[in-house]
Amino acid sequence: MVACAASASVYAGASTTLGVITGGSVVARGASGAAPGAVFCSCSSSSSSSEAWIGFRQHGALRSDGVGSIRGLASGVFARRFRVHVAGQRMGSSSRTGARSAGVPRADVAAGEKRSGTAAKRLGLPREHEFWSRGISACAICDGASPIFKGQELAVVGGGDTATEESLYLTKYAAHVHLLVRKDKLRASKAMQDRVINNPNITVHFNTETVDIEADDKGQMGGLRLRDLVTGEGRSLKVRGLFYGIGHSPNSQLLEGQVELDDASYVVVEPGTTNTSVEGVYAAGDLQDHEWRQAITAAGSGCMAALSVERYLAANDLLVEFHQPAQEEVKKKELTKEDIDQKFDITMTKHKGQYALRKLYHESPRVIGVLYTAPTCGPCRSLKPILNKVIDEYPNEVHFVEIDIEEDPEIAEAGGIMGTPTVQFFKNKQMIKSISGVKMKKEYREIIEANLK
Repeated sequence: MVACAASASVYAGASTTLGVITGGSVVARGASGAAPGAVFCSCSSSSSSSEAWIGFRQHGALRSDGVGSIRGLASGVFARRFRVHVAGQRMGSSSRTGARSAGVPRADVAAGEKRSGTAAKRLGLPREHEFWSRGISACAICDGASPIFKGQELAVVGGGDTATEESLYLTKYAAHVHLLVRKDKLRASKAMQDRVINNPNITVHFNTETVDIEADDKGQMGGLRLRDLVTGEGRSLKVRGLFYGIGHSPNSQLLEGQVELDDASYVVVEPGTTNTSVEGVYAAGDLQDHEWRQAITAAGSGCMAALSVERYLAANDLLVEFHQPAQEEVKKKELTKEDIDQKFDITMTKHKGQYALRKLYHESPRVIGVLYTAPTCGPCRSLKPILNKVIDEYPNEVHFVEIDIEEDPEIAEAGGIMGTPTVQFFKNKQMIKSISGVKMKKEYREIIEANLK
């Protein structure tokens, strides 16, 4: 059976908001010489609104609003979901290398969940590396709510749907948004163009090239150096943040030399199917779609790939069923009135909000892990299950707190948070480590184990 791909018909739609591949975690019997099916499905768009997603009643609603319910349906009804870090993969062969997922026998792991889809393109500015995650971001949905951007003038580069959507999203937090477009017109859909042009908090600069970043006297991002592509004149624009909306490149490195790719590195599939050039390997979503790139088309191809994998496994007598284990009830503890009001119990491992963080910071002898998230942050949704797995390995040695930077902006500002997701580890009122982005479980484990008594 496919653990994850079997539910791709709904899960592929959810992965659009995540901006990453929700890959084919395939479990098979491990028959000698067999090539268990694998599905590589990706929905990489960083688009946040649901113009093309019919599952929402409200026009223009955030797709991320429905990710939780979609994921719950997928994992609660269709399949058991697990993560496996894939160290290597040889298509069309029974040989696989990868780390064993908890609770899954090593012989049964045929292929693991692999982040693919596409990655945001960069401009390659001279000082881009210096200010990356310190003022430059490729995901407004992930980082727009960060304290450093709130109430500031911000810039977005690009002229398509991604750039216009990010500009509109940033108006929720920014004092003003500047949309920098190299051409003399927008490439976005007519609906998105109208929304941008008619928004008084957005200024569109046509025929404008971004040349480099300018720093202020504190070494922070203070503006941009621009060039007018018609007159050739240069000028400065004072902004505190720059967001890229210039498209994506397929993350198909894992598949190079193994399945057929086109000149742009997208996976080639047979028309009308998700079949790749290798039997038993299927591709879905943006990894094989460089034309439509919509949530609804990705979900459709995800469904096709899932059914193809299931049929392949059944035809080769490799199908295995998994059932959800029964959930154990958490025993209630006697708490103080204030703790009850705040729903806080120090004997529990996992917590949310600033009240829990303050209590644990002063009272907990354990290692404390703090995850800073934002409601519309796709990578945050990808990181949460990874961290939860790690924390579950240390039930009496670690405390874990999730902080929503929109609900608790003062905590995020005090922690120096410049983007989400960010994970910070503390012990004895001292910060041990701060990590930005999504990392492998091994990195989080090493920090915890190095600070256990």
